[in-house]
Amino acid sequence: MNTAATTTTDEHTDAHDHEHHDPRLAHHFDSHQQQFDTGKLGIWLFLVTEVLFFSGLFGFYAVYRSLHPEVFLYASQFLDTMLGAANTIVLLFSSLTMAWGVRCAQLGQTRGLLVCLLITLGCAAIFLGVKSYEYTEKAHHGLLWAGMYVSPEHHGEQHVEPESAPGAAAAAALETELEHAEKEEAAAEESHDNDDSLFEKTKATLSYMTQVLWGVIVLSGIALGVLIKNPNKKSLATIAGCFLVAALGMQLGAYASIGYHTFGHAAEPTHEEIRMAETVPIEYAEQTEKIPEPALAGTFFSVYFCMTGLHAIHIIGGMIAISWLIVRTVNGAFTTYYFGAVDFVGLYWHLVDLIWIYLFPLLYLIN
Repeated sequence: MNTAATTTTDEHTDAHDHEHHDPRLAHHFDSHQQQFDTGKLGIWLFLVTEVLFFSGLFGFYAVYRSLHPEVFLYASQFLDTMLGAANTIVLLFSSLTMAWGVRCAQLGQTRGLLVCLLITLGCAAIFLGVKSYEYTEKAHHGLLWAGMYVSPEHHGEQHVEPESAPGAAAAAALETELEHAEKEEAAAEESHDNDDSLFEKTKATLSYMTQVLWGVIVLSGIALGVLIKNPNKKSLATIAGCFLVAALGMQLGAYASIGYHTFGHAAEPTHEEIRMAETVPIEYAEQTEKIPEPALAGTFFSVYFCMTGLHAIHIIGGMIAISWLIVRTVNGAFTTYYFGAVDFVGLYWHLVDLIWIYLFPLLYLIN
């Protein structure tokens, strides 16, 4: 009799607890503080593995640079310091907005949190837009990883200096040089006539990228306008909004890259500019004292694309996580006692920004 009464009471208590259980608190935690502390420990362990991962890359960089300093000194001059600095400022600003968003989540300021997350997502998109321009320009110059590297100085061609050749050999060498110069001039003119210059290639690629982005902007904008009117489609509307913000950010980065690429160049480039642009980047062509090209110059770009490419993948991962936070914010998931997810993603984003702060001087500021 007593056993039956006890069992009935226990079932009633369990049902009552289940009915009033906070859906934000997982069943295997006793309190929100315990849940937050456990999540904080988990994200720090994950960040330690990320640090170990990039430590291997930085270690490889240190060893290779100590063994071949001339490679880094030569190849780093082909990186655009201004674009690297601009991306650094963008990421630093995104860290500010992310930290501000965490504070808004702690204070229960949902609107402020949403704005900060959208700005952070836009900054990440701008960063990728600028990197896409940098990668495009490197590809057109042939400045790729070791197996795909093409010397900007046509290193494989052998030329005899007329001054160092005696007697009849000097005349033959001079004639060879003149013929070679005429061939280069004819090739440059033909390339320019066919609109196949480096500048035209870059503009065509960027133009194609902007067209694709405009398509994404229009489609996501239409989807956002349709879905936002339906209260039951709030999550889908938020996803469409994330696509819209990301595409707008990348579009801004693409147009900024186009403006930067054309800034300071005449509308009708001179014959010398056309000729030099077909062989070497303009920044290198304008140098009065050039650094001699080492034999392993392409290995630097293997390091460059490996480290910056992996960092860009982490940026994309952060954008996915931030978009997830935006969806949850719109659905009202975060409160003053439940904001762990925002804090955890913020820690990840700060690490990604910190890695770039190390990459920027190690790759772009060697000279």
